[in-house]
Amino acid sequence: IYTIPTWYLGVFMASSATIIRHDIMQEYFPDRADVKSIITMDEIYDMLVDYKAKNPKTASGQDFIGWTMTEYGYPLFRQIWGNYDELYPTGEDTVEYFATRQQEQDMLVYLNKLYREGFMDPDMFLNTQDERNAKLSNESCIITMDHQAGYSAVNSMMHEEDENKYLAYYRVVSDAGQDGYRAHSPFGGNGTVIMTACKDVERALEFIDFCCEPKNNFMLCAGQPGTWYDEVDGKVVPNIEALQAEGDLWARFRKVGAYKYVGWLREGPDPRLGDYWTYNASSLIHFSWAAELDYSQNHRIINWDEEDLTNPGYFIGIAVDASSDEGIIKQKIDDIYNRAFPDILRAESETKAMEIYNKAIDEMTAAGLDKYLEAIAPRFFARKAAIDAVG
Repeated sequence: IYTIPTWYLGVFMASSATIIRHDIMQEYFPDRADVKSIITMDEIYDMLVDYKAKNPKTASGQDFIGWTMTEYGYPLFRQIWGNYDELYPTGEDTVEYFATRQQEQDMLVYLNKLYREGFMDPDMFLNTQDERNAKLSNESCIITMDHQAGYSAVNSMMHEEDENKYLAYYRVVSDAGQDGYRAHSPFGGNGTVIMTACKDVERALEFIDFCCEPKNNFMLCAGQPGTWYDEVDGKVVPNIEALQAEGDLWARFRKVGAYKYVGWLREGPDPRLGDYWTYNASSLIHFSWAAELDYSQNHRIINWDEEDLTNPGYFIGIAVDASSDEGIIKQKIDDIYNRAFPDILRAESETKAMEIYNKAIDEMTAAGLDKYLEAIAPRFFARKAAIDAVG
């Protein structure tokens, strides 16, 4: 009967992005390390060149590389070039596949340059999270792309050495003026559905309204005051001693009967709570930064604005049937491009990289890319219209 979309982000939040050592950003961009300033990839490249010239080896003897990640992280590069989504409208009823866009080619040329010049971790496709974190910890790498929860242990260790030494989110783009590039919006990938079999729809809606009330919503994630936080003068104050004593996230949830993945949870500060919400629910329940809650989180809030939002809600529920002709084509074109991507990155020259890229696009076209796009376009525009209609 009704579908209520998950509302999982505050306007200024990003859960996955470009993450750089804050102390080094202060050194190279002192006027932009703590404000909503754009850092371009060319500036990042120049920083890496200079830093490596001054620090060819780490204190423990490893060669300096620069950029590392896990298999999860490398697709996030597309955010920087404004090319994270799978489809982009080219007219009123036509769409373009991300891999054929100029933005993708520009990204590949840049990444190939990083790889050839030794600024990209050669194990970027193979690293486990622990292996990636070890390279961040030993300072052979100073940049990654990931979810904020993936490097909290590294930050805890670094922050003990120097209060300015930690990994933080930065607003990195391909060129100054680049439009919104983050694949996040207020619409999550799931929703709460009231089925036709519901015997009392009004009561069900009353329950959802109760859960969505700001303080109730907060407690669904963090539990009631008295365990992980207290209310002091009408504000949330984290119980740091208790949080430090229980390092297991799910044990915290069990202790207070709360759960992070609440269908209506707002992960960002809720403006309806005003000053009450001094720490967002995710930070509070995920506390893992030694004695500080906010030094990394601040970068999530200060380094983005609404113009950075893209809307993955456009892609929810539009996939073609995997067993249909178009579904089989989709699997083929994805496989062709996924196999070519590492070879493009590791090519011995830009010319060779583009040769591999063009061959892959030709193979995708031969496999029926145009037929797939013709089938998916009506679904995309219907979903887009439905999302845009609700703001």
